[in-house]
Amino acid sequence: MKNISIFVLFLITSNVEAFWMPFSEYTSKNIDISVFIETEEISESKGYKYFWILKNQSRKYNGVGSFKEYYQADCDNPQRYKTLKQIAYSENFGEGSVEATNNKKSKWVYPTPESTGQSILKMGCDVSSVQNSDDKLSLQDFFELPEDVSTENFLYICFRCIGALEAAKHNTGDNSYKKFLDFYNTNALRMLKTSEPNKN
Repeated sequence: MKNISIFVLFLITSNVEAFWMPFSEYTSKNIDISVFIETEEISESKGYKYFWILKNQSRKYNGVGSFKEYYQADCDNPQRYKTLKQIAYSENFGEGSVEATNNKKSKWVYPTPESTGQSILKMGCDVSSVQNSDDKLSLQDFFELPEDVSTENFLYICFRCIGALEAAKHNTGDNSYKKFLDFYNTNALRMLKTSEPNKN
């Protein structure tokens, strides 16, 4: 939870080519792990959805700082997923050197309720349906979110505000960008603290 602001810093870097949307955190082997989905390369083929997940570790374990995992999701009931590829990197956000690669496909996984696996599957199925949406929102729409907004709606509104956020970043005479960062940090932290899934 305390590392979620790293996402915002990553988003504003000038060389960013991907948009990693945070949606979950859990702890494994006393390491806090933040989970992100790459929202710009979600695809669909023959009834399945495909997407990348990023897992940032709060500290390195065996020289690894982050993982990227490529998923195949069956969004019909009962929902299930396969991991098609895993890549381990020395630094957060898939930066640094590649420490290991696994191209072996997993068997179908039926995640247990309230688990990290279930949250990954749900996010992959839900976000992909938004991917081709043309509707955009202004930053004012973002700032007017109610305090009791759900995590799903909060992240969806963030996604739809990307265009306005990009424009604000380059407008040095406007403080909307800084206001967005402050608002995002406060609300993302609050939501992650109140909705931690079990490890699985």
